[in-house]
Amino acid sequence: MKRLDSVAQLALILASSLLCLTCSQANKQAPIARQEPVKRYSRDQLPKLTGLVVPENLPQLVQRSNRLSAQLVKTLKETAPKVAGIADHQYCSPNDQVVDFRSLHLVSPVKDQQECGACWAFATNGVIESSYLAVRNERISASEQELISCSSGGSCAGGWWAFDFLMKPGIESDKSYAYEHGDSACRTPLTVEFRALSSGYVSAAGQENTIPSSSDLKTAMCKHGPLAVAFNATPAFIQFGYDHLDQGAIFSENDAGKVNHGIVLVGWDEPKQAWIIKNSWNTTWGDQGFLYVKYGTNSIGLGAAWAEAWPKDYDPAPKVRKLFDTQIKSALKVSRNDSQ
Repeated sequence: MKRLDSVAQLALILASSLLCLTCSQANKQAPIARQEPVKRYSRDQLPKLTGLVVPENLPQLVQRSNRLSAQLVKTLKETAPKVAGIADHQYCSPNDQVVDFRSLHLVSPVKDQQECGACWAFATNGVIESSYLAVRNERISASEQELISCSSGGSCAGGWWAFDFLMKPGIESDKSYAYEHGDSACRTPLTVEFRALSSGYVSAAGQENTIPSSSDLKTAMCKHGPLAVAFNATPAFIQFGYDHLDQGAIFSENDAGKVNHGIVLVGWDEPKQAWIIKNSWNTTWGDQGFLYVKYGTNSIGLGAAWAEAWPKDYDPAPKVRKLFDTQIKSALKVSRNDSQ
């Protein structure tokens, strides 16, 4: 009887071990599941989640911005060499196999645009927030509502990057000017808490309406940090992010539709042939709000733009102030609103 009990106990232990191993493998291989049903989106609902509108006069915007940026760099070297040096970063090499600005602690937290078509504002601020981390080692959270209500960048019905507004007058925090996820009148007077020193586009002259090469995008990221880029967000893209919450998921699609969404490139993985993107649909989408997107997918990279944070304690010379005035006057002349 004792021998029979021992055999039974041994069999029970072996069965339990096998069950635990099976459970362990299942837990290891099973995809991360959502805790609530996913809402399905159709194309006519996309504007509420996206909202990027490419200006018809994008070539003029690119040329103006890059020309003034080059003039600013030249003037800074003449009037403030130390400041010019601060803006001359080299965060990585374009030849690096894997670059993830999150691991460099140069990416701000993911936000949620909440069915307001203002992705352009979130991508704009995502770039300057990263630059503040890089240039000043300061974690900021800029106000998207101020861009929606007070800049000429756009509204919840869509828009384009608002880096001009970040340069002059500048912007305040979302704690001071809270997000309302809707259109509202500009609340004045505005208090400037953060500013951009300069901004520009990755595209070269004559290639303003084309997508920069992966090499050019990588070079720009290594010099300036994360980039705001345009992308064609489809229902498949939305659903993929809700269905794949794991780190290794890679989205790939070849949809011929127009770009409609602003996101932030925060790195790349050459072995995966994919960009790492930061979205503005909360952390319940993708890998905590991030996702791998295959190179060349859905026009990713069009209109790629960067911005540099205002250096700490910098008092610009008159020549620099004049350039800022020129930037605003030129922005008004080459109006984005006229092209939408």
